[in-house]
Amino acid sequence: MPVRKIPKNYLLVTGAYSSQKNAVIDPFESLLEKEYMMLLDFEESVAKFESQPVRIPVLGVAKGYVPDLLVTYRSQPK
Repeated sequence: MPVRKIPKNYLLVTGAYSSQKNAVIDPFESLLEKEYMMLLDFEESVAKFESQPVRIPVLGVAKGYVPDLLVTYRSQPK
């Protein structure tokens, strides 16, 4: 479940990606992020990935940092 909602933006490319590995539709806010999700979807060593997964507190940054993706790898590739 994303900790940050990606708002609709008319200056940047935003949307959602439906993955074979995830039970949810993952939001993205750039074409680069979408293409990375596509690569992860076809990578056999990846078990799953989550979009906007956690908020990391950063000194001096009020809202902290939210990474784009959290990738979980398999211990042994298929």
